[in-house]
Amino acid sequence: MQLSEFQSLPIKEVEKIIQETGPHTCAWVVNGTRRWYMLEYQTRLEDFSLDYLGTINQRTIEIIQMFFEHGVNTLVMPIISPYILRKRSASYGKMASYAIEQLTVNQHYLDFYDSLDVRVGVYGDYKNYFGKETVDRLEKSIESVKQRTADHRKKRIFWGVCAHDAIETVSQLSIDHYLKNSVAPTKKQLIEAYYGEYVEPVDLYLSASKPRVFDVPLISSGRESLYFTVAPSPYMDQSQFRDILYDHIFHRTATQSQYTFEDVDQEKDWNLLRDFYHLNKRSTLGIGIREERLGVWHAVPQVQTEEEVCSVQQQSTRNNQGDRAGHHNFLLADQILDTLKETGPGHNTTTAYDTAWVAKLKDQAPKSAAKALNWLRKNQLSNGSWGMNRPLYHHDRVVCTLAAIIALRKNGDIRDRDRVAKGLFALHDHLELLHMDQAGPTVGFEMILPALINEALDVGLLPPIDDEFLTPLRKVRSYKLSLSPNGMINRDVSMAFSAEMAGEDGKKILAVDDILEANGSVALSPSATAYYLLKIKPFDPEPLAYIQSLWQNGIANFSPFDLFEQGWVLWNFSLNNLEAYPEIEARKDEILENLYQNWRKGEGIGFSEFYSPTDADDTAITFRLLNEAGYDVDISDVLRFEGDNHFRTFDFETHSSVSTNVHILFALRAAGYDRSDPEVQKILKFIEAERVDRNYWIDKWHISPYYVTSHAIIALIGLENELARDSIQWMLDTQKSNGGWGDQFTTAEETAYCLQAILLWKKAGHYVPEEAIKNALEWLNDHLFEPYPPQWMAKCLYSPLVMVRSSILSALMLAKEIGLADQRFAAMVV
Repeated sequence: MQLSEFQSLPIKEVEKIIQETGPHTCAWVVNGTRRWYMLEYQTRLEDFSLDYLGTINQRTIEIIQMFFEHGVNTLVMPIISPYILRKRSASYGKMASYAIEQLTVNQHYLDFYDSLDVRVGVYGDYKNYFGKETVDRLEKSIESVKQRTADHRKKRIFWGVCAHDAIETVSQLSIDHYLKNSVAPTKKQLIEAYYGEYVEPVDLYLSASKPRVFDVPLISSGRESLYFTVAPSPYMDQSQFRDILYDHIFHRTATQSQYTFEDVDQEKDWNLLRDFYHLNKRSTLGIGIREERLGVWHAVPQVQTEEEVCSVQQQSTRNNQGDRAGHHNFLLADQILDTLKETGPGHNTTTAYDTAWVAKLKDQAPKSAAKALNWLRKNQLSNGSWGMNRPLYHHDRVVCTLAAIIALRKNGDIRDRDRVAKGLFALHDHLELLHMDQAGPTVGFEMILPALINEALDVGLLPPIDDEFLTPLRKVRSYKLSLSPNGMINRDVSMAFSAEMAGEDGKKILAVDDILEANGSVALSPSATAYYLLKIKPFDPEPLAYIQSLWQNGIANFSPFDLFEQGWVLWNFSLNNLEAYPEIEARKDEILENLYQNWRKGEGIGFSEFYSPTDADDTAITFRLLNEAGYDVDISDVLRFEGDNHFRTFDFETHSSVSTNVHILFALRAAGYDRSDPEVQKILKFIEAERVDRNYWIDKWHISPYYVTSHAIIALIGLENELARDSIQWMLDTQKSNGGWGDQFTTAEETAYCLQAILLWKKAGHYVPEEAIKNALEWLNDHLFEPYPPQWMAKCLYSPLVMVRSSILSALMLAKEIGLADQRFAAMVV
């Protein structure tokens, strides 16, 4: 079997092979976790240790599950050594003891052990290295998890704690055995005494960074296959693991060496082997370098093959001929075309908030509710809250946590009591920190929160709440309701999206006979639709069918959002010159035609063909796209959103949006308006007044200032260059040392936004340090297809995945178009 075939096998087929051939016992040493966390999740949080532990726990469980699903029966995992405890601070020791305890009490781990039928053991001499209080606590929790999993039979995991030197322990075990039985113990008996049960010799030993074997006493036979990943352990993925399994099964343990010259071909093979050794006779596996400023050791390339040398020489020739850039252009164009083909229904991330609402429908949609409840149990964060792990946004955590604990309490499962208690504890912390969210409240927060608190009070989750806290929220709620026609909410009003805020007053506030959209939803919102089923019309078939169609390993914040996704993907690619790619242009034309068919004369366009309200944001960018493509659309459909001092996003809006006004500026410029027109002047005055520190902007639709600031720069180029220049400088000043950008930590999305603005600024003839662009391209090239953290704001945080990807590809193509990225696209070769 070839490696490519092995890589493409279904996971069940690989599991069958491993069960038949091994490895059966695998040792995996998790190394470099803090380094991985710092590199991938740069954070400003004060509770660094808790956030780090929660993140690494989640990633560790994911990788362990991959090991077990591929057929490994027993996993031995050394995690803490006395050397590390002595080397680092006392605070690290406290964190280490907490981390060990989490392996035995953390609900994510316990659920994982139960779901995969994993029996748990702990070995090592940790009692010698922690204080009595800590040891007593650890002994209690370790014994608890052993009892809990004692009857589990499918898999085993053994956590190693301070198991670096077992000589004294093994000696004492031998003495004890002899005193009891008057005979020396066998190796099998010693293994059983040390590990708590018999563990077969290790077949496969995996670690990271420096090659060395440690902390697997008595079960290291010297015949195990050793593998040491260059990158820290949490980077391990399925492809790399299958590479290792393939090598272990088909290369290392498959055949014996043949030292013969039986035929001419075999003699040629010996000559090739000699050439290989001559090429590498000074190479030593395990040699590395230490980065001076970071103090971090990492391996350096050592082994070469003749094919690689030839490949490098041929590649150099192609570079000189200019072929390489064209080759990568083709690949980048393929990625853009694939993205355009995928564009349509709206691709979204799931949220705890909407999943919690569906979890309450166990009487009406039992299968969906059961999945939602299990999802909530598996996705509680390390501090007890629900919501997005990162970026951290307290408004998101508050509504998600409240919705989750209400759903779990109403379900009445006694096993959820601890989850609910931890959620309540975390809730208070996030409520106190709401002021730290610079982009302000999530959509409908001041209307939804009072309704959630009332529901929590009704089910006994909260003590009576001080009116000083609730009264301002209730006033805002009443004011917003007063803006709605006749004081009622129907499907034409954007407030329908937050219909669950009606609480027990639903039928007094909602226009019940005119609230459902054509697809059976309330404003395309799963939470609002679930509320409708719970409080307005239980078992109504159309909204029930909508809810039952939504499950995608959780529930998204809204679905579908077809026109929203189509318009913004096209807008990103409108920044590029793609006329040389006929297939791309043809797909763009298809999307443009669909947008035009959904344009409502006199109104504009909404974010879905199934959504009744139109909005200025989608209307503005779609106008620009259709206008430039020659479609007959009227700028008056954009101008209808004009207010006294700015343009509003929706009718009856109470909080203004900078990004909406910036996007209307795109539309006005496309329609031929110039700086002297009063509408343009109104927007320029508004956005100048909204600038923070005269450098950047924040907005209510996105938590990162880089999103709206990037779009503002693009809209201002050639119109108000001084405003744009200050923001360009702010971007350059806030570029991270790794080359990327990010408000809380570096992300591909924010880096792409900054590159779009900076590259278009440079394209317009302005100076930008080329090194800043090249550093950003290098970082983005290494992080193209990683998960995109949710940074967009609705009722909670979400990520419109295809839209984000289109911004990244657009930035890369811009770099190519201005000749700055010819050598920086190795990652596009897929």
